[in-house]
Amino acid sequence: MYWSTATTKYALVTTTHNLDNFDKNIKDLANGEESTPFIHGAGLIDPNNTLNPELVSDMDTSGYIAFLCTIGCDSYEHMQGQHAWEQQRAS
Repeated sequence: MYWSTATTKYALVTTTHNLDNFDKNIKDLANGEESTPFIHGAGLIDPNNTLNPELVSDMDTSGYIAFLCTIGCDSYEHMQGQHAWEQQRAS
């Protein structure tokens, strides 16, 4: 089975956990307190679980363009850059 970059990222992020090797919550190295998702991100990657995720999602170019348009990046220059990238990728 071929996994796209987006699928691989999704599998990595959705199979992480917030406990360290001692089954304690991840600590913030700056102050020693329990970290938040803003500090540790998605959590610790578990390679074994990543190979067998329960749920994965894929995103193609149109998904990225829809996202950029949603956040207000709808300028002609952005779309032209995307079009040039797709043409280069197709050749």
